[in-house]
Amino acid sequence: MKKWQVQITGHPYDLEDVYKNQSSASWSVVKDKDHFFMESVLFNDQEEADKIQEIASKIITLINGSAKLRIYGFRPIETGNVSYIDDRGNRHNFVLLQGNISARSRAKATLVVTKPEGSELEEEIEQPDCIKPTFALAESDPNVADALRRYASNELNWVGLYKIYEIIRDDVGGSKALFDKGFALKKDLRNFSHTAQHPGAIGDAARHARVDAEVPENPMSLAEANLLISTMMTKWIDLKLAT
Repeated sequence: MKKWQVQITGHPYDLEDVYKNQSSASWSVVKDKDHFFMESVLFNDQEEADKIQEIASKIITLINGSAKLRIYGFRPIETGNVSYIDDRGNRHNFVLLQGNISARSRAKATLVVTKPEGSELEEEIEQPDCIKPTFALAESDPNVADALRRYASNELNWVGLYKIYEIIRDDVGGSKALFDKGFALKKDLRNFSHTAQHPGAIGDAARHARVDAEVPENPMSLAEANLLISTMMTKWIDLKLAT
């Protein structure tokens, strides 16, 4: 039987993060020297390389959304060539797609402790080990998968952020539940919603072209909106994982 594999490409740091944090019953990432390949039970019944790549791309999107939310500085990975290994161990390549890999250093959080005498001690802060359960939750919860799929976008704009907000809001039972659960402050969500919908605040990036309301007094920036939604999404997912 053919053993299908899809090469995954990206920066080595990000590929290693996915490799070390994988946790799924339906897919796995294997390492062969400096190359990484995805295998999946979902590939087993397929015969066409383009279908294999389609399935792999959907999985990669969830991986990117989960890792972007949980790992500081993570950059999306991509699918590369599709291949299968025959009974003799020969690899047959079908498709070759390569993404751009840029040079970069690993960004790490560091805690600097200043002692009474004035000397400093640096301690590296480990990333929280919560990406594995996030992967698993995305496979079983359609709302989480939908939110992470949208969050994986490299160019997350106001419309995309608002859609993630709507997914979370409806999943928990309305805006009041967001406040009651401590996901966000009422004033912040009101400002986010007002800004996102008003062309007078953010121009063509707004959800609407015409709004019968005053321009927000202190419009939220896109960076602030991104932080608000990512924080809310993290709390939402963490609550699901804890219950």
